[in-house]
Amino acid sequence: MPTFILIIWLFGPFIVGFSLIPDIKDWVSFTAGTAARFICLPASVIATVGLIHQQRRQIKPMKLPFIDTMVRFAAGGLAAYGLFGGVFGPKSFLEPGLYLTEDSFIQFVGVTPHFFMSIAGLVLFFSFTRLLEIFEIETEIKVRNMEAEQVVNNERERIARDLHDGALQQVYASGLLAQSLKKHTRPENHQEVDRIINTINQAIEQLREFLPHKRSDVISVDLAGALLPKIEEAKQYIQVKTTLAVENLPPFSVDQARHLTAFLNEVMSNVIRHSKSTEMDIKIVFHDNLLTLEVRDYGEGISPAAEQGYGLRNMRERARLLGADLQIDSKRQHGTVVKLDLVVQEEKL
Repeated sequence: MPTFILIIWLFGPFIVGFSLIPDIKDWVSFTAGTAARFICLPASVIATVGLIHQQRRQIKPMKLPFIDTMVRFAAGGLAAYGLFGGVFGPKSFLEPGLYLTEDSFIQFVGVTPHFFMSIAGLVLFFSFTRLLEIFEIETEIKVRNMEAEQVVNNERERIARDLHDGALQQVYASGLLAQSLKKHTRPENHQEVDRIINTINQAIEQLREFLPHKRSDVISVDLAGALLPKIEEAKQYIQVKTTLAVENLPPFSVDQARHLTAFLNEVMSNVIRHSKSTEMDIKIVFHDNLLTLEVRDYGEGISPAAEQGYGLRNMRERARLLGADLQIDSKRQHGTVVKLDLVVQEEKL
Protein backbone atom coordinates (compact mmCIF):
# COMPACT_ATOMS: atom_id res chain seq x y z
CA MET A 1 0.00 0.00 0.00
CA PRO A 2 2.72 2.61 0.85
CA THR A 3 4.54 1.75 -2.40
CA PHE A 4 1.34 2.22 -4.41
CA ILE A 5 0.72 5.63 -2.79
CA LEU A 6 4.32 6.65 -3.52
CA ILE A 7 3.94 5.70 -7.20
CA ILE A 8 0.68 7.67 -7.49
CA TRP A 9 2.30 10.64 -5.75
CA LEU A 10 5.32 10.63 -8.10
CA PHE A 11 3.14 10.19 -11.16
CA GLY A 12 0.57 12.86 -10.22
CA PRO A 13 2.24 16.05 -8.96
CA PHE A 14 5.69 15.47 -10.42
CA ILE A 15 5.04 13.99 -13.86
CA VAL A 16 1.55 15.21 -14.71
CA GLY A 17 1.87 18.36 -12.59
CA PHE A 18 5.01 19.60 -14.32
CA SER A 19 3.39 18.96 -17.70
CA LEU A 20 0.17 20.87 -16.95
CA ILE A 21 1.45 23.63 -14.63
CA PRO A 22 4.45 25.48 -16.07
CA ASP A 23 4.63 28.15 -13.35
CA ILE A 24 6.68 26.89 -10.40
CA LYS A 25 4.70 28.88 -7.78
CA ASP A 26 1.41 27.49 -9.03
CA TRP A 27 2.92 24.02 -9.08
CA VAL A 28 4.12 24.33 -5.45
CA SER A 29 0.67 25.53 -4.36
CA PHE A 30 -0.99 22.69 -6.28
CA THR A 31 1.38 20.08 -4.85
CA ALA A 32 1.03 21.34 -1.27
CA GLY A 33 -2.76 21.47 -1.53
CA THR A 34 -2.92 18.00 -3.06
CA ALA A 35 -0.64 16.59 -0.36
CA ALA A 36 -2.75 18.18 2.37
CA ARG A 37 -6.05 16.88 1.05
CA PHE A 38 -5.04 13.48 -0.31
CA ILE A 39 -2.31 12.48 2.14
CA CYS A 40 -2.60 14.46 5.38
CA LEU A 41 -6.39 14.29 5.70
CA PRO A 42 -6.87 10.57 4.83
CA ALA A 43 -3.87 9.63 6.97
CA SER A 44 -5.23 11.49 9.99
CA VAL A 45 -8.67 9.92 9.51
CA ILE A 46 -7.21 6.41 9.26
CA ALA A 47 -4.92 7.01 12.24
CA THR A 48 -7.77 8.42 14.35
CA VAL A 49 -10.11 5.54 13.51
CA GLY A 50 -7.32 3.05 14.22
CA LEU A 51 -6.52 4.69 17.55
CA ILE A 52 -10.17 4.66 18.63
CA HIS A 53 -10.51 1.04 17.50
CA GLN A 54 -7.48 0.00 19.55
CA GLN A 55 -8.76 2.02 22.51
CA ARG A 56 -12.06 0.11 22.49
CA ARG A 57 -10.50 -3.26 21.73
CA GLN A 58 -7.40 -3.29 23.95
CA ILE A 59 -7.33 -0.34 26.36
CA LYS A 60 -10.95 -0.31 27.57
CA PRO A 61 -11.03 -4.01 28.59
CA MET A 62 -7.92 -3.39 30.72
CA LYS A 63 -10.03 -1.08 32.92
CA LEU A 64 -7.38 1.63 33.08
CA PRO A 65 -9.51 4.82 33.03
CA PHE A 66 -6.64 7.33 32.93
CA ILE A 67 -4.95 5.65 29.97
CA ASP A 68 -8.33 5.34 28.26
CA THR A 69 -8.92 9.10 28.68
CA MET A 70 -5.48 10.03 27.37
CA VAL A 71 -5.94 7.84 24.29
CA ARG A 72 -9.22 9.64 23.57
CA PHE A 73 -7.51 13.01 23.92
CA ALA A 74 -4.78 11.84 21.54
CA ALA A 75 -7.38 10.68 19.01
CA GLY A 76 -9.14 14.05 19.25
CA GLY A 77 -5.88 15.96 18.77
CA LEU A 78 -4.96 13.81 15.79
CA ALA A 79 -8.37 14.35 14.19
CA ALA A 80 -8.19 18.12 14.75
CA TYR A 81 -4.69 18.30 13.27
CA GLY A 82 -5.82 16.44 10.16
CA LEU A 83 -8.94 18.59 9.83
CA PHE A 84 -7.19 21.97 9.97
CA GLY A 85 -4.10 20.84 8.10
CA GLY A 86 -5.79 18.68 5.50
CA VAL A 87 -8.94 20.59 4.63
CA PHE A 88 -7.76 24.19 4.86
CA GLY A 89 -4.49 23.89 2.98
CA PRO A 90 -2.94 25.94 0.17
CA LYS A 91 -5.06 26.77 -2.85
CA SER A 92 -5.32 23.95 -5.37
CA PHE A 93 -6.85 23.58 -8.81
CA LEU A 94 -8.93 20.64 -7.65
CA GLU A 95 -12.04 20.88 -5.48
CA PRO A 96 -12.30 21.47 -2.55
CA GLY A 97 -8.96 23.24 -2.88
CA LEU A 98 -10.58 26.02 -4.89
CA TYR A 99 -12.76 27.18 -1.98
CA LEU A 100 -11.59 25.59 1.29
CA THR A 101 -8.20 27.24 1.49
CA GLU A 102 -5.99 28.76 4.13
CA ASP A 103 -6.85 32.26 2.90
CA SER A 104 -10.61 31.66 3.08
CA PHE A 105 -10.20 30.27 6.61
CA ILE A 106 -8.31 33.39 7.72
CA GLN A 107 -11.00 35.64 6.23
CA PHE A 108 -13.77 33.73 7.99
CA VAL A 109 -12.14 33.00 11.40
CA GLY A 110 -9.49 35.69 11.62
CA VAL A 111 -6.54 33.43 12.41
CA THR A 112 -4.52 30.99 10.36
CA PRO A 113 -5.30 27.25 10.51
CA HIS A 114 -1.74 26.75 11.77
CA PHE A 115 -2.83 28.28 15.08
CA PHE A 116 -5.34 25.47 15.65
CA MET A 117 -2.88 22.93 14.28
CA SER A 118 -0.42 24.09 16.94
CA ILE A 119 -3.05 23.60 19.65
CA ALA A 120 -3.85 20.14 18.28
CA GLY A 121 -0.13 19.36 18.27
CA LEU A 122 0.15 20.43 21.91
CA VAL A 123 -2.80 18.19 22.79
CA LEU A 124 -1.10 15.32 21.00
CA PHE A 125 2.20 15.99 22.78
CA PHE A 126 0.55 16.28 26.20
CA SER A 127 -1.63 13.19 25.65
CA PHE A 128 1.17 10.90 24.56
CA THR A 129 3.52 12.21 27.26
CA ARG A 130 0.92 11.63 29.96
CA LEU A 131 0.00 8.34 28.33
CA LEU A 132 3.54 7.05 28.74
CA GLU A 133 3.74 8.28 32.33
CA ILE A 134 0.36 6.86 33.32
CA PHE A 135 1.03 3.61 31.50
CA GLU A 136 4.19 3.16 33.55
CA ILE A 137 2.29 3.87 36.78
CA GLU A 138 -0.63 1.62 35.85
CA THR A 139 1.76 -1.14 34.82
CA GLU A 140 3.52 -0.89 38.17
CA ILE A 141 0.15 -1.10 39.94
CA LYS A 142 -0.78 -4.14 37.87
CA VAL A 143 2.52 -5.81 38.74
CA ARG A 144 2.00 -5.09 42.44
CA ASN A 145 -1.52 -6.49 42.30
CA MET A 146 -0.21 -9.62 40.59
CA GLU A 147 2.45 -9.98 43.26
CA ALA A 148 -0.16 -9.52 45.99
CA GLU A 149 -2.40 -12.08 44.30
CA GLN A 150 0.52 -14.50 44.17
CA VAL A 151 1.10 -14.02 47.90
CA VAL A 152 -2.58 -14.71 48.55
CA ASN A 153 -2.48 -17.83 46.37
CA ASN A 154 0.60 -19.08 48.18
CA GLU A 155 -1.13 -18.51 51.52
CA ARG A 156 -4.18 -20.37 50.26
CA GLU A 157 -1.98 -23.28 49.25
CA ARG A 158 -0.41 -23.32 52.72
CA ILE A 159 -3.81 -23.20 54.42
CA ALA A 160 -5.04 -25.97 52.12
CA ARG A 161 -2.09 -28.17 53.08
CA ASP A 162 -2.66 -27.50 56.78
CA LEU A 163 -6.36 -28.15 56.32
CA HIS A 164 -5.73 -31.44 54.56
CA ASP A 165 -3.08 -32.66 56.97
CA GLY A 166 -4.74 -31.37 60.15
CA ALA A 167 -8.43 -30.58 60.50
CA LEU A 168 -9.62 -32.79 57.63
CA GLN A 169 -7.82 -35.84 59.00
CA GLN A 170 -9.26 -35.23 62.46
CA VAL A 171 -12.80 -34.93 61.11
CA TYR A 172 -12.25 -38.05 59.02
CA ALA A 173 -11.07 -39.88 62.14
CA SER A 174 -14.20 -38.70 63.95
CA GLY A 175 -16.30 -40.27 61.21
CA LEU A 176 -14.49 -43.58 61.61
CA LEU A 177 -15.02 -43.43 65.37
CA ALA A 178 -18.73 -42.73 64.84
CA GLN A 179 -19.01 -45.73 62.52
CA SER A 180 -17.24 -47.86 65.11
CA LEU A 181 -19.54 -46.51 67.81
CA LYS A 182 -22.57 -47.62 65.82
CA LYS A 183 -21.49 -51.24 66.20
CA HIS A 184 -21.67 -50.93 69.98
CA THR A 185 -25.00 -49.11 70.28
CA ARG A 186 -28.49 -50.46 70.52
CA PRO A 187 -30.50 -50.68 67.28
CA GLU A 188 -32.95 -48.03 68.48
CA ASN A 189 -30.02 -45.56 68.67
CA HIS A 190 -28.67 -46.29 65.19
CA GLN A 191 -30.70 -43.49 63.61
CA GLU A 192 -29.11 -40.87 65.87
CA VAL A 193 -25.63 -42.23 65.15
CA ASP A 194 -26.37 -42.18 61.42
CA ARG A 195 -27.25 -38.50 61.71
CA ILE A 196 -23.90 -37.88 63.38
CA ILE A 197 -22.11 -39.80 60.63
CA ASN A 198 -23.97 -37.89 57.90
CA THR A 199 -23.11 -34.57 59.54
CA ILE A 200 -19.44 -35.54 59.72
CA ASN A 201 -19.46 -36.63 56.06
CA GLN A 202 -21.00 -33.31 55.06
CA ALA A 203 -18.30 -31.49 57.03
CA ILE A 204 -15.65 -33.51 55.19
CA GLU A 205 -17.14 -32.59 51.81
CA GLN A 206 -17.32 -28.92 52.75
CA LEU A 207 -13.70 -28.95 53.91
CA ARG A 208 -12.63 -30.63 50.67
CA GLU A 209 -14.25 -27.84 48.67
CA PHE A 210 -11.58 -25.47 49.97
CA LEU A 211 -8.74 -27.65 48.69
CA PRO A 212 -7.30 -26.44 45.34
CA HIS A 213 -7.45 -29.84 43.68
CA LYS A 214 -11.16 -30.03 44.40
CA ARG A 215 -11.93 -26.85 42.43
CA SER A 216 -13.96 -27.75 39.37
CA ASP A 217 -14.01 -26.13 35.95
CA VAL A 218 -17.75 -25.38 36.26
CA ILE A 219 -18.36 -21.68 35.60
CA SER A 220 -22.02 -21.47 36.65
CA VAL A 221 -24.26 -23.06 39.26
CA ASP A 222 -28.01 -23.51 39.72
CA LEU A 223 -28.44 -21.48 42.90
CA ALA A 224 -31.83 -22.94 43.85
CA GLY A 225 -30.40 -26.43 43.46
CA ALA A 226 -27.55 -25.48 45.80
CA LEU A 227 -29.69 -23.84 48.51
CA LEU A 228 -32.67 -26.20 48.75
CA PRO A 229 -30.70 -29.22 50.06
CA LYS A 230 -29.33 -27.03 52.85
CA ILE A 231 -32.86 -25.98 53.79
CA GLU A 232 -33.98 -29.62 53.83
CA GLU A 233 -31.14 -30.43 56.23
CA ALA A 234 -32.25 -27.64 58.56
CA LYS A 235 -35.76 -29.15 58.72
CA GLN A 236 -34.31 -31.99 60.79
CA TYR A 237 -33.80 -29.55 63.66
CA ILE A 238 -36.48 -26.86 63.31
CA GLN A 239 -39.81 -26.25 61.60
CA VAL A 240 -39.13 -24.35 58.37
CA LYS A 241 -41.60 -22.48 56.20
CA THR A 242 -40.13 -21.83 52.77
CA THR A 243 -41.26 -19.27 50.19
CA LEU A 244 -39.64 -19.55 46.76
CA ALA A 245 -40.14 -17.27 43.77
CA VAL A 246 -37.09 -17.89 41.63
CA GLU A 247 -38.50 -18.18 38.12
CA ASN A 248 -36.02 -17.10 35.43
CA LEU A 249 -33.21 -17.09 37.99
CA PRO A 250 -29.98 -16.97 35.96
CA PRO A 251 -27.04 -19.26 36.72
CA PHE A 252 -24.58 -17.93 39.28
CA SER A 253 -20.82 -18.19 39.31
CA VAL A 254 -19.30 -20.88 41.51
CA ASP A 255 -17.94 -18.29 43.95
CA GLN A 256 -21.28 -16.48 44.19
CA ALA A 257 -23.16 -19.72 44.83
CA ARG A 258 -20.57 -20.75 47.42
CA HIS A 259 -20.87 -17.43 49.27
CA LEU A 260 -24.68 -17.48 49.18
CA THR A 261 -24.81 -21.09 50.37
CA ALA A 262 -22.36 -20.38 53.17
CA PHE A 263 -24.33 -17.26 54.11
CA LEU A 264 -27.61 -19.19 54.35
CA ASN A 265 -25.88 -21.95 56.33
CA GLU A 266 -24.52 -19.39 58.78
CA VAL A 267 -27.93 -17.76 59.29
CA MET A 268 -29.77 -21.07 59.75
CA SER A 269 -27.07 -22.35 62.09
CA ASN A 270 -27.38 -19.24 64.25
CA VAL A 271 -31.15 -19.65 64.42
CA ILE A 272 -30.94 -23.33 65.36
CA ARG A 273 -28.15 -22.94 67.94
CA HIS A 274 -28.82 -19.57 69.55
CA SER A 275 -32.29 -18.16 68.90
CA LYS A 276 -34.33 -20.80 70.81
CA SER A 277 -36.97 -20.37 68.11
CA THR A 278 -39.20 -23.31 67.23
CA GLU A 279 -39.79 -22.21 63.66
CA MET A 280 -38.05 -20.31 60.89
CA ASP A 281 -39.30 -18.63 57.71
CA ILE A 282 -37.04 -18.62 54.66
CA LYS A 283 -37.91 -16.52 51.62
CA ILE A 284 -35.92 -16.56 48.38
CA VAL A 285 -37.30 -14.22 45.72
CA PHE A 286 -35.88 -13.11 42.37
CA HIS A 287 -37.58 -10.16 40.66
CA ASP A 288 -36.31 -7.41 38.34
CA ASN A 289 -32.69 -8.62 38.61
CA LEU A 290 -32.86 -8.43 42.42
CA LEU A 291 -32.30 -11.56 44.49
CA THR A 292 -33.70 -11.33 48.02
CA LEU A 293 -32.79 -13.93 50.62
CA GLU A 294 -34.65 -13.44 53.91
CA VAL A 295 -34.58 -15.56 57.07
CA ARG A 296 -36.93 -14.80 59.96
CA ASP A 297 -37.05 -16.47 63.36
CA TYR A 298 -39.26 -15.95 66.39
CA GLY A 299 -36.73 -16.44 69.14
CA GLU A 300 -34.92 -14.32 71.70
CA GLY A 301 -33.21 -11.97 69.24
CA ILE A 302 -29.52 -11.14 69.05
CA SER A 303 -27.88 -10.36 72.36
CA PRO A 304 -25.46 -7.40 72.62
CA ALA A 305 -22.60 -9.82 73.24
CA ALA A 306 -23.32 -11.62 69.98
CA GLU A 307 -23.22 -8.41 67.92
CA GLN A 308 -19.43 -8.67 67.62
CA GLY A 309 -19.40 -12.44 67.34
CA TYR A 310 -17.75 -14.42 64.58
CA GLY A 311 -21.06 -15.51 63.05
CA LEU A 312 -22.32 -11.99 62.35
CA ARG A 313 -18.89 -10.88 61.16
CA ASN A 314 -18.80 -13.81 58.79
CA MET A 315 -22.25 -12.94 57.42
CA ARG A 316 -21.24 -9.32 56.84
CA GLU A 317 -18.03 -10.42 55.12
CA ARG A 318 -19.96 -12.75 52.80
CA ALA A 319 -22.32 -9.91 51.91
CA ARG A 320 -19.36 -7.62 51.21
CA LEU A 321 -17.71 -10.18 48.93
CA LEU A 322 -20.98 -10.60 47.04
CA GLY A 323 -21.49 -6.84 46.75
CA ALA A 324 -24.88 -7.29 48.41
CA ASP A 325 -26.86 -5.19 50.87
CA LEU A 326 -27.31 -6.84 54.27
CA GLN A 327 -29.95 -5.82 56.81
CA ILE A 328 -30.27 -7.38 60.27
CA ASP A 329 -33.32 -6.39 62.31
CA SER A 330 -33.38 -7.94 65.77
CA LYS A 331 -35.55 -7.23 68.80
CA ARG A 332 -35.11 -8.90 72.15
CA GLN A 333 -37.75 -11.60 72.70
CA HIS A 334 -39.29 -10.80 69.31
CA GLY A 335 -36.95 -12.62 66.95
CA THR A 336 -34.61 -11.60 64.16
CA VAL A 337 -34.94 -10.88 60.45
CA VAL A 338 -31.84 -11.24 58.27
CA LYS A 339 -32.29 -9.89 54.73
CA LEU A 340 -29.77 -10.01 51.90
CA ASP A 341 -30.40 -8.08 48.65
CA LEU A 342 -28.15 -8.86 45.69
CA VAL A 343 -28.43 -7.09 42.35
CA VAL A 344 -27.85 -9.76 39.71
CA GLN A 345 -26.02 -8.62 36.59
CA GLU A 346 -26.25 -11.47 34.11
CA GLU A 347 -23.33 -10.33 31.93
CA LYS A 348 -21.00 -10.66 34.92
CA LEU A 349 -22.04 -14.13 35.92
